[in-house]
Amino acid sequence: MAKAKNPIPPGFHTLTAHLAVNGAAKYIDFLTKAFGATEVNRAPGPGGKLMHALVKIGDSLLMFADIFPEFGSPPIALGHWPIVLTLYVPDADAAFKRAVDAGCTVSMPLSDQFWGDR
Repeated sequence: MAKAKNPIPPGFHTLTAHLAVNGAAKYIDFLTKAFGATEVNRAPGPGGKLMHALVKIGDSLLMFADIFPEFGSPPIALGHWPIVLTLYVPDADAAFKRAVDAGCTVSMPLSDQFWGDR
């Protein structure tokens, strides 16, 4: 994959939260009514769930998806938090190595993703 000229996609900030929620489609409706969110996109998944959703609230983007225990998103009660923080950096390989060297546990190997991020 060719390296992006700007590793941060347009509209995103350096750090973006990615939540695992129960009822992602209804969560979009709630965020729209409660906070004036604008739906940017959604990717349907198996069983009517959403694999990915993106909304904009003010000048910030929020990503989330339905909970998929079969893909490793168990609830907090099992010791896992239903949130992913997406950190955009100029050199993903160097940042990944630095994090592992600092003691982070790899739960998903660094790789090129179908949506264009690494």
